[in-house]
Amino acid sequence: MAEKYEKVSEVENSAQSCDSIINTLVDSCCKDLDSYINSIRDNYRDISKVDNLTLDNIILNLPMLIYYASSRMEYLGFRDDLSTINKKRKMVEVLEQLDIKTQTLRSLTAEVKSDESQIISSMYSHAYKCVKAKLDVAYEILASCKKIMSRRIEEYKVEHSDTGRLLNTK
Repeated sequence: MAEKYEKVSEVENSAQSCDSIINTLVDSCCKDLDSYINSIRDNYRDISKVDNLTLDNIILNLPMLIYYASSRMEYLGFRDDLSTINKKRKMVEVLEQLDIKTQTLRSLTAEVKSDESQIISSMYSHAYKCVKAKLDVAYEILASCKKIMSRRIEEYKVEHSDTGRLLNTK
């Protein structure tokens, strides 16, 4: 049983190192976007109660932050592609150096010997997915703000058109 805990602990230690790198990659893309969304969350728990000027600011600022984060995400995606290529290249190098006849054993040995390249590729892939998820949520927040603003405009039109009709009927 102690051996299992030791293995779990080893995985957790490796994961923490990888998490730190992934978080750094994600922060390089989303730091400003995260700060802005966190300030919206902290200051306006109920977005429907936000005044129109603040809602306008959110609707104007959020797309710019999405733009910059999306641009940085493309660089991250390119690095993900490069790391995948490097992983395959490393596998081929290892396979060429092996003097093992059985194909299955050759493949397994190559995978083990190129695991660092696989981990790097996996980290870039996960970072890209994290940034993509954050951007998806930012788009949802933007769409919600636009819906609230549209509803308010419609309510305003209804209120003022009813007042106009009431005045004309007298």
